[in-house]
Amino acid sequence: GYFSFQGNTFKIMDLPGTYSLLSHSDDEQVARDFILFQKPDVTLVVIDAGRMQRHFSLLLQILEITDNVVLCLNLMDEARRHGIEVDTRMLSRDLGIPVVATSARSKQGISELLSVLNQVATGKLIPKKKIHTDIPENIKTVVKKIAAELSVLDSELPNTSWLALRLLENDQSIIQNLQNGTLSPYIN
Repeated sequence: GYFSFQGNTFKIMDLPGTYSLLSHSDDEQVARDFILFQKPDVTLVVIDAGRMQRHFSLLLQILEITDNVVLCLNLMDEARRHGIEVDTRMLSRDLGIPVVATSARSKQGISELLSVLNQVATGKLIPKKKIHTDIPENIKTVVKKIAAELSVLDSELPNTSWLALRLLENDQSIIQNLQNGTLSPYIN
C-alpha cells in the first residue's frame, strides 16, 4: 500500500515474517533479496519488545545488508506489564540506528515512528550503524578477492562483500542464482 506523510508519499512493502536471512526458506529468501537488491529507502524492523533476544540476530543480519534501518520495539505496554524496561536511547546509541518504542494497539509512538521513517527515507537522518561483523584478517582478504570478482562479473551487484561471505559459507541459493545469472532479480 501507500501512505503520505508531511508531503511525501511512500510505498510500503510488507515482507514475509522471518527469524533469519541465512536459512533457505522461500520467505527468508524473498525478504533477503528484496532488501539487498531493491535497496529500499528505509527498512523497518518490528520486534516484540518483550522478546528482543529472539529477533536480535535477524536485526544484525539486516544491518549487514543495509544501513538505512529503523528499529521499532512494539508491544512496549505488554513488556512493561511483565517488568521489562528497554532504554531505547541507549540501544539506539549502541546500534547507531533510530529505535522507536510503540504500542500499536493504543497508537502510542506511531507518530514518532512515522516521523523517523520519513527522516531516514528522505536522507534528513542518516543512520550510522556501529555493528560490524568481526571477521578474521585472513578471511577478510579472501572476501575482498571474491567481492572484486563478483563486481567484475556483474557491476550492478550490491554489497558484494556480504555476497562473498555467503559464498564462503556455501549458501546454495546464492550459488544457484549466481550460476543461473539470476542473482540480481530486482535489477532492471
